[in-house]
Amino acid sequence: MGIKRFVKDMLKRMMLNPVADYLAREINAQLLVPNAPEMEPVLCDFNHYLHELRSNELARMPKGASIFLSAGCSGTWYFDWIKKEYGKLDKHIGIEFYMPKPDDLPAYVEWISDTVGAMKGVADESVDMVFSGQNVEHLQFDDLVGFIFESNRVLKKGGWLIVDSPNRLVTSPLKWLHPEHIAEYTVGEMEEMLSTAGFQTEHKKGLLLVRESADQPPWSIGMADCPWKDRNGWLRRAINAYHRPDDSFVWWLEARKQSEAVDKGRVRTVCKRIFDCARQERVEREQY
Repeated sequence: MGIKRFVKDMLKRMMLNPVADYLAREINAQLLVPNAPEMEPVLCDFNHYLHELRSNELARMPKGASIFLSAGCSGTWYFDWIKKEYGKLDKHIGIEFYMPKPDDLPAYVEWISDTVGAMKGVADESVDMVFSGQNVEHLQFDDLVGFIFESNRVLKKGGWLIVDSPNRLVTSPLKWLHPEHIAEYTVGEMEEMLSTAGFQTEHKKGLLLVRESADQPPWSIGMADCPWKDRNGWLRRAINAYHRPDDSFVWWLEARKQSEAVDKGRVRTVCKRIFDCARQERVEREQY
């Protein structure tokens, strides 16, 4: 990162964090602690809350995409979700290998039964935006590299690649496990992999702050363990995560395609180093 960008980000954080804290305190003062079963699920279920935070980011993605590609999609509800949060699309391509094609897909949706590492049937430079929502952590190495190559191939010059994923910097010390995850990455690792493949990071954000700093243990992610109104309450965690992806449970990265001239050998070398490290940590975590 250049010194000017570093100073700019630091000043932005210094100015915005107090504002975020103030807003969170004011809003939290109006909230009830969710301890009754009749409360909305988003207020008492971690996965529901995380889904709502991701929905907010979908609505904030760069506007103007007409041809949208989802790397991984699990049913008609998924396309309805994207349309509701992002807006109307001329065409939405869904790449999915493990789920059957739904019978009730909207007319603007094209379903391709394939892995995200092989987007056959999608023309070169034909897509405005690729969205990989909670997907890269499920990929074996060949599919991970293939997904990066294919995203570059199908995106138009200047097109957007949006990726979000659980952050290993906090899932590891939390000993958090998802049975279907192969490897989890840091936002810096994903940024490095994409930069070697012709992408430039424009935005990186955190969703749901889960620690004060790198030298402090993560807070609990059990919603019953942490009241909404304390200093690390759930609303404040969401607001204060924005500029702190390394301290958040999920990072969100938005990158633009800058070049189609990619040194595939170098990309594979960088991705293999990062994947092997992340995979080894994941295997060791399973032993606890």
